[in-house]
Amino acid sequence: MGVSAPLIIELLKKNKEILLHFNIWGRWDNLQHDLEKSLKNKVKQEIGKTITSPLAPITKPLEKLIKKLK
Repeated sequence: MGVSAPLIIELLKKNKEILLHFNIWGRWDNLQHDLEKSLKNKVKQEIGKTITSPLAPITKPLEKLIKKLK
């Protein structure tokens, strides 16, 4: 992914845990999984939260105003 593992771990760690939901399928001697895809999606999701969180103080009042206007 081109990013250091410690950075990814710190980004994903919540309450000293990293929760990843991924699927495992196949035969016992040939298991398949989508762990890599799940990890990439989780990292993208957390980066998105990190980038948009500074905008939260600005957007929350706007959301309340829009709800009142409806």
